[in-house]
Amino acid sequence: MNFQLSSSNAGSKVSYFLSLVLASFLLSISLGLVVEADPSSTNIGAIIDVDSRVGKEQKTAMIMAVHNFNNNSRNRRLEIYFSNTGKDPVQVVSTAEELIGKKQVQLIVGTRTWEEAALAADVGKQAQVPVLSLAEASSTQLLTQNRWPFLVQMATDSREQINCIADIVNSYHWRKIIVIHEDNSYFANSGLLNTLSEALENVGAAIEYDMFLPPFSSLSDPEAFVRQEAAKLMSKQSRVFIVLQSSLPLATHLFREAKQIGLMDRDSVWILTDSISDLLDSVDPSFISFTQGAIGIKNYYSESTREFLDFKDQFQKNFRLEYPDEDNSDPGIHALKAYDSITAIAEAVKGLGRENTSNPKLLLNEIQSNNFIGLSGEILFRGGKLERKSTFKIVNIVGKRYKELGFWSSKFVFSGSLLEEKGTWAVGVNSMNELLSLVDWPGELNRVPKGWAMPTDAVPMKIGVPENHYPFTLLKGKSDETSNEKKFEGFCIDLFDEVLKVLNKSYTLHYEFVPFNGNYNELVGNVSNKNFDAAVGDVPVKKIQMAWIFVKPFTWNMWMVTFAILFYTMFVVWFIEHQSNPEFKGPRKDQLGTAMFFTISSLFFAHKENIISNYTKLVVVVWLFVVLVLSSSYQANLTSMLTVSRLEPSVTRLDSIKNTNAPVGSDSDSFIQGYLRDVLNLQNIKTISSQDRYPEEFKSGNISAAFLELSHQKVFLKDHCKDYTVTGPTYSFGGLGFVFQKSSPIARDVSEAILTLMECGTIEDLKKKWFGSPETCSNSDDDSEADILSLKSFRGLYIKLGRVSIINQEREDSSLYIVDFASSLWTNVDFDPLVQIVEADPSSTNIGAIIDVDSRVGKEQKTAMIMAMHNFNNNSRNQTLEIYFRNTSKDAVKAVTTAEELIGRQQVRLIIGTRTWEEVALAAYVGERAQVPILSLAAASSTELLTQNRWPFLVQMATDTREQINCTAAIVNSYHWRKIIVIHEDSSYFSNSGLLTTLSEALENVGAAIEYDLILPPFSSLSDPEGFVRQETAKLISKQSRVFIVFQLSLPLATHLFREAKQIGLMGRDSAWILTDSISDLLDSVDSSFISFMQGAIGIKNDYSESTRQFLDFKDQFRKNFRLEYPDEDNSEPGIHALKAYDSITAIAEAVKELGRDNTSNPRLLLNEIQSNNFIGLSGEIRFHGGKLEPKSTFKIVNIVGKRYKELGTWSSKIGFSGSHVDEKGSEGYWCSQYERVVQLGKLARGIGSSP
Repeated sequence: MNFQLSSSNAGSKVSYFLSLVLASFLLSISLGLVVEADPSSTNIGAIIDVDSRVGKEQKTAMIMAVHNFNNNSRNRRLEIYFSNTGKDPVQVVSTAEELIGKKQVQLIVGTRTWEEAALAADVGKQAQVPVLSLAEASSTQLLTQNRWPFLVQMATDSREQINCIADIVNSYHWRKIIVIHEDNSYFANSGLLNTLSEALENVGAAIEYDMFLPPFSSLSDPEAFVRQEAAKLMSKQSRVFIVLQSSLPLATHLFREAKQIGLMDRDSVWILTDSISDLLDSVDPSFISFTQGAIGIKNYYSESTREFLDFKDQFQKNFRLEYPDEDNSDPGIHALKAYDSITAIAEAVKGLGRENTSNPKLLLNEIQSNNFIGLSGEILFRGGKLERKSTFKIVNIVGKRYKELGFWSSKFVFSGSLLEEKGTWAVGVNSMNELLSLVDWPGELNRVPKGWAMPTDAVPMKIGVPENHYPFTLLKGKSDETSNEKKFEGFCIDLFDEVLKVLNKSYTLHYEFVPFNGNYNELVGNVSNKNFDAAVGDVPVKKIQMAWIFVKPFTWNMWMVTFAILFYTMFVVWFIEHQSNPEFKGPRKDQLGTAMFFTISSLFFAHKENIISNYTKLVVVVWLFVVLVLSSSYQANLTSMLTVSRLEPSVTRLDSIKNTNAPVGSDSDSFIQGYLRDVLNLQNIKTISSQDRYPEEFKSGNISAAFLELSHQKVFLKDHCKDYTVTGPTYSFGGLGFVFQKSSPIARDVSEAILTLMECGTIEDLKKKWFGSPETCSNSDDDSEADILSLKSFRGLYIKLGRVSIINQEREDSSLYIVDFASSLWTNVDFDPLVQIVEADPSSTNIGAIIDVDSRVGKEQKTAMIMAMHNFNNNSRNQTLEIYFRNTSKDAVKAVTTAEELIGRQQVRLIIGTRTWEEVALAAYVGERAQVPILSLAAASSTELLTQNRWPFLVQMATDTREQINCTAAIVNSYHWRKIIVIHEDSSYFSNSGLLTTLSEALENVGAAIEYDLILPPFSSLSDPEGFVRQETAKLISKQSRVFIVFQLSLPLATHLFREAKQIGLMGRDSAWILTDSISDLLDSVDSSFISFMQGAIGIKNDYSESTRQFLDFKDQFRKNFRLEYPDEDNSEPGIHALKAYDSITAIAEAVKELGRDNTSNPRLLLNEIQSNNFIGLSGEIRFHGGKLEPKSTFKIVNIVGKRYKELGTWSSKIGFSGSHVDEKGSEGYWCSQYERVVQLGKLARGIGSSP
């Protein structure tokens, strides 16, 4: 059919109409066509990484589930829209908004990582659209429930897998662990690390080192970076590596480098979590070759059910058709979970019916009420997360694939098999507690790896040996004339050689003796600081506990039982005789007096009272026999102790030594001298250089007594038993031992070897060889216990006496209650809705400011920025600055839409502000895409490489946080605290695990360690912050450390924390609190009640000069403006946040001034000019390096006292602690190694930091 176009008016109207339709069509293409809602169809948005193996499996499985439902449903349909976020999680925000706005999806499913899940959940919360996450579940369940009510996690609690890891570690008795995980640009996994740390602590293990790697996508040269980081592991002692979280590309580089540098060799252990293990069926063979011997933890699912077999068959056909280049078409756990997620949605749609699926709350509730057996296991939700207890398959990577070792569940720990019953699993008959005989370890090791850096022939174990030791019987060093090496011999060396013979049955211990010239404390210190691997010698094992053993004929138990029997006999005699014997009659006190006198006098056979009853006579006869035996034994034993006159010592009591200030001798390198001086308060102590000199010193009268270690005493008496003896009390310590580094598995093996040598009699033979036989001197045995008569010697006699007495009581009075004396004796944007697009003014530079205008910090920042802008505009002729303020209302995700609005509508050329590091990273992502510089005022990231590579348009107006961490460590070290508790507020999105690792390393460098890391969720996510903080704070009571570092905390959460800590006594005596600048910088403006909760705490504040003319002028103008703008604020003083905000605008102004009118529109020129700034601002020197301020921070150390605080001094990395400032020329003020007197918690002025 042909149509002819006419030029009439009608034709003009038609032409106009067609033009309008065409324009509308073109506009719809350019803006995206909005899908019209079909009431019978439920639209699902799927956000997955369609380019990855996991994404391909998920897409195939989801399509299968949708087709299966649509084919079996008459009046309901599912439509699924796939979106790919690429490799950047922040893109999820715009992707989710597009799916909801344009595709009108009613649910979102997928998300590759927890980062994407949290961002999509935030969008879902605002739009009230349920989000089903397929990523690993968050470890902070309370946070997810409160913050994202529309989030449903298709994953079980990650703590299950953490407990599985801890059980594996415990089953092999490994004690030091290295954790490796891939950090990310945005989201927090410090909660997962804390959970792992607690689980390991429960089994007696600990994390030695936490190596976090930045996201693979942020690395320009991943191979070189991973090689550099992996090399750091060589210096660590542990060889047990847990790969907690890692992407497959990064793991591939990690294992390749680990294999090349020998970390996949013998005595190394690698444990892989499901993030890697679940991909073993589809990874490249080269990856398998790098991980030989590793243990993997895989999610278990049944592969024998009819449902799975049908699914697997159809999946393989579809997958091969869609992805012919993939070698493996088998479905994994990710495919099963994806299928089950669509099934859960389908069941909810089916349950609600046609009309109710448009109600998001009803749809969410119906999904969470699902209860069915899916392909991945039981689908039952609780608290927005799968409730079922996970079962894990333990595998061992061997050959070209892996072999199954067994299964783990929280119910039955390790098991060799599972019995399937209606979708659940039970334990098989061959349960086991360990996997020892089944594992093929790295390096083809045929025993359990030590999990420790074992010595080799090239790098032998360095064992320190005292060079100038005496007595020589224990240890003697001599030079070998042929080799010119130092050789050692003696009891200690022989014992060590015997230990090696036992160890050689399992492995060869390569070692070398290193002579050491110093005392025992220095020797042990060198083992502790890792200069030596061990120490061999008669090193005393000291324990500050004193046991007195007096030289007496009877033991204390013997005396107590003797007196008990005496009074018991007295009672029996009185009970029988007082009824018929006149001598035992009269007042009750006379009766008891007569009976007591009778019994006591019988000890000396001097009793005169007559007895009448035959029963009493029988009791007395037995009692007199007991007395006879006791007195004879006592006399004989006492005589043997007192009649050896030729060995009678000249000094018998410590009191006499003190009273007469008699000179005493002691070894020069022994700990005894300090004990005599500090504990026994002896003053006249002579140092004896050699044990051979003791007899000479005694004869010359230079000493009256000698204090020797037990082993030295035995050697001395071996040669001089006829002239000297032991007297007085013995001060008991822990004996003697070899020294090894803490948690060394060799120490455990040596201990077991010594027990073996004791059992077979080898140690006794060595004692005879070096100390001689006991018979060589009749009085050489100093063990006074051998002369003491114990209860055991007379037990039978006492039993007979007790029974005779009881029998006679029973016969005398049958109503008496019978007591067998003998047997009982031992027996957790805002902006205007209609905003006009601003037309660009070439003479004006528009700046977007994203701050929290409702907070004190935000008010200071806004006032300071406006002041800086006005100062520039008033002094500039042809250039002006315009600032557009936006508030994110404490929602970090709004930073994305806010930044996009500022760039798109207000045409800003820079964005400044951002309240937290979360907002920084999100705004930096938008800035990178739009090529707009972002000036951050938040605390700087500790992962410098990550920020430079990932966000090239980010400039951080903050110094490296490592400076403050080093300051914190210096404070800890100055007071010699060794165990620390860290408290910080976790983020919903962003990671501070790198910061915690940096703190851990800094503390380790000063000999301290983190005992516990208390993670608190964001304050905004808590429905009952007071109750939650109370519950979490109570956990600190059970910890030993009383040194608390408040690392990162918002002011509202800190207020609750300190209030609760004060109530439960953690702000009292023997507690120390260190506050970082997140709290300390606000001390000038916080409420007085907050100050009252923190009395005695030490604060670290950013230091700045308050005496310059520039600062004084700024301060005067700031006060006026602040009071005018915020009349309700009590305090109008500017803080560090105001100064940094002013300096940031000044930095922009300087860049604009240098570039001129035409060049400010070029973002790269503007960025470079800002980064080349170099001037002295209000907050200090402004000079950038690597996108952040040069790390030249000086911190002011303050002590919270009374209604404010007092200044203690300053700290900087160059000079450490100082009592005064250093001027710009670098001249020194008054330095001191310690602060002036600190008002400690509870007004305590002594050492603190440990629970009593």
